[in-house]
Amino acid sequence: MASRIRLPEALEEMKRYFLPLAFEAAMSSPSTLTLSLFNSRTGDHIKIENVRCGTSLDRAELFALIGLIEGHVRARKPDMLDWLETRAHDSGNA
Repeated sequence: MASRIRLPEALEEMKRYFLPLAFEAAMSSPSTLTLSLFNSRTGDHIKIENVRCGTSLDRAELFALIGLIEGHVRARKPDMLDWLETRAHDSGNA
């Protein structure tokens, strides 16, 4: 059985993943989250509501949730995640 991560720890991992953007999340119901990402350098902000999520996740669910968030951001504000490609490129050169 895959180990599960409690939601607070999963949110902390997402917060680290999306750095340098500010990441906030709050339960909007027992099974959904409201998420916000903010770029303090540009002032860009995006809010994503009604994201289905349980109180614990396994690694696959965490990665799927991150992918879902990225998909919402790329659809609405594609430039907001440009730093991700830079980070991926830089880590490939390390």
